[in-house]
Amino acid sequence: PDVVHMDDKGLCTLVEETSSEEDAVTLETDSFSVYALVFVDSYYRDCRGETWHVTVSFDKEAGIPADAVLSVSEIRKGSEGYDGYVERAAQALGTKPAFARAFDIALKNPRTGEEYQPDKSVKVSVQLLNEEVSAESQIDVVHFGPEVETLDCALKSQAILSESVAWEGMVSRWAQASDS
Repeated sequence: PDVVHMDDKGLCTLVEETSSEEDAVTLETDSFSVYALVFVDSYYRDCRGETWHVTVSFDKEAGIPADAVLSVSEIRKGSEGYDGYVERAAQALGTKPAFARAFDIALKNPRTGEEYQPDKSVKVSVQLLNEEVSAESQIDVVHFGPEVETLDCALKSQAILSESVAWEGMVSRWAQASDS
């Protein structure tokens, strides 16, 4: 379990210096206070922009700390690097997309900004708020990691869902494209 400390103002912080055995959790403290043991099966992080909503979910097996912060920025058409991502996505897909959106998605340490790398798959959902994405649309997700790869995806309630395999260097860029 994770240990959370609540101060006298009600602010909660994750206690990092803990150890646990099968039936006990040990921590060092300089005072008695309110502590809570938190048992979490899955973590969810989300981030919203003006025209998109990204959610990442993962469990403890992904090796991402509970206090990780989701960082998302859209790589907009006309910005540096956008054309290169769309071109590389077209090569991976074997066709030029009629429509594409690219995002830089990362889970980061809230204190240092260090990007975490998952030990196993994490689930990513990208909802495009100003675009109508229908079930008839051809939707592809391309991941730009050490290698460019296409990922399986599904459409659910206007959200594009994909499960990302563990990759090296969590500087993840996703392009969602439609040929319809």
